[in-house]
Amino acid sequence: MNAPTSIRTTAELCSFLAGYDHFAVAIWDFDGVIGDTEPIQAATYRRMLSDRNVIAQDNFFDDLAGRSEPEIWSALQSRYGFQGDITALREERVELVTPLLSAQIAPNWFVRSGLQFLRRAGTPSVIVSSGNQEVIDHYLSTWHLGTFFDEVNATSSTRSDPPKRERLQKRLEGVHALLIEDSAEYIRFGSDLNATTIGVAHVVDEVPDIADAFLKSGSES
Repeated sequence: MNAPTSIRTTAELCSFLAGYDHFAVAIWDFDGVIGDTEPIQAATYRRMLSDRNVIAQDNFFDDLAGRSEPEIWSALQSRYGFQGDITALREERVELVTPLLSAQIAPNWFVRSGLQFLRRAGTPSVIVSSGNQEVIDHYLSTWHLGTFFDEVNATSSTRSDPPKRERLQKRLEGVHALLIEDSAEYIRFGSDLNATTIGVAHVVDEVPDIADAFLKSGSES
């Protein structure tokens, strides 16, 4: 396997994308990809656990990132033994996290330029996420990114959502697709379905060597 291409600038991103034939679709994750939201997401879970007299370990969120909110709350209840209606917990946390993200998070530096390049190339961009639909819609509007996406496929409290893996497979199978992800699990899954993959690294030692390319997260100027 060749080493993944390192992308450090918008020019390098556009050059990488231009090296491929037309993509039928570009699939973007949200948390960790559109913005580096996961530290604040974890902090709000920690705060709610503390309100319930639960002291979480420093790394409590490491194996939960990328999962849906009902899955996360179910795992936390099993791990720490506290009670509560998961729908109510979800609604409380959405109300808590929304203003924090507004105040502290901006899109990653590569997002706007990548979306613009793909749009000019005629490639539709779609978000497939385990995150909350209303939170994602809010931030796409706040960041003036909503019009760049043809669809946002996320989770809600009002329907039974298929797992992210199943939703990804429907989008990637049988087409020439681009997948932009920060999860090694989903990058590998996309690669197995012959997608071109760009991995997003959050720290230096997280370079996803299974991806076709990687770039480092960081807020746009």
